Amino acid sequence: MSPSQRRFTPAWRAARLLSAGLTALAVLVGAAQAHEYYAAGLTFVHPWADASALGATDAAVYFKLANVRHDDRLISATSRLAERIELRAGDDDAAPPLPAIEISAADELVFGPDRPHLLLRGLVAPLQWGRSYGMREVFKKAGALDVQISIGAH
Repeated sequence: MSPSQRRFTPAWRAARLLSAGLTALAVLVGAAQAHEYYAAGLTFVHPWADASALGATDAAVYFKLANVRHDDRLISATSRLAERIELRAGDDDAAPPLPAIEISAADELVFGPDRPHLLLRGLVAPLQWGRSYGMREVFKKAGALDVQISIGAH
């Protein structure tokens, strides 16, 4: 067997496939951990939204705040995704939007369904599964924070 024939044995191919798989896994794990954003006194964790249907005009955005060291206030959010972003206390569409969301110092605050969240109003295009879109939150003390909303990645 020549040296070039030995190089491409089934064991060599399996080792190369395993190496490629482990490299891909490392990239995916790194991407999954990249959904934390840091501001003064808090960590903004994994902002996400569901994919929207064609013609949908609104979409809720959920996330967690972790390691909140000081009381703060979320005062606004903006994105090219929508005409405006409302701060909501819960899922009651009849309730008016909040002027701000008070944030108390805590280990973790969850913004999700039936809880405070952000509501994108006047979507300019459908939110596509697997995509990420930019959004900026503004906190009274922590300042502005740019994040990426992951679509369909709960």
